[in-house]
Amino acid sequence: MLQRFAHRVHTVRRLLREDRGRLLRIVRGNFFIYIVHFAELAAVASPPETPDVEFRHVSEGALNQLAGTYPEFTYQREAMEVLDASAAYGVYKGGELASLCWLMTEELDRRLDVRLVRLGPGEVEIAKALTLPEYRGRGLYPLAIRSVCRVARAQGARRVFMITQWGNATSRRGIEKAGLGRLGWIVAIEPPVVGPVFRPILRLFRMRLPAGTRAPAS
Repeated sequence: MLQRFAHRVHTVRRLLREDRGRLLRIVRGNFFIYIVHFAELAAVASPPETPDVEFRHVSEGALNQLAGTYPEFTYQREAMEVLDASAAYGVYKGGELASLCWLMTEELDRRLDVRLVRLGPGEVEIAKALTLPEYRGRGLYPLAIRSVCRVARAQGARRVFMITQWGNATSRRGIEKAGLGRLGWIVAIEPPVVGPVFRPILRLFRMRLPAGTRAPAS
């Protein structure tokens, strides 16, 4: 609890310095619509062997260095403060990190202030994905997704979810190319002032899970 409170305070201070517009939106209140993608891990194809491309963990030191060079990685560096560094995976092209994502388990999901998917036993989420602009359009995002699915399957997980904000068609195309299908919706409401500390969430996708996968997340 104290760790979460300290993280909130850190976030407010950072937004005061860097993004007062976002802080204002939190104070005013907002709502978000997410599209949920889903697959049984056993049905996700293994990633193809690609020359000059490597998939491996991303170290905390490497991520800190990247965040200092690329503003795009600042959000991922903040995630490192709450999540286990071993959950960060990257696709390297020619030895350079090109794409990054996180493998969220039920245990890691419980550490979050806001649990959008609310993972249950046997479920994982691929989250906080980012491909650097100069590497986009090369098929690395679907490769990263399939690679993380292979890791999750080896760890004993059975189901995988990914979510995107409404309107992010580019990300959805990559997710669907990797083998995940569109399942349903999440609607998250941020009341004024309290913002992400209290966020009613409607997980509309849960009622549409295939037969045999509908046990509610704990």
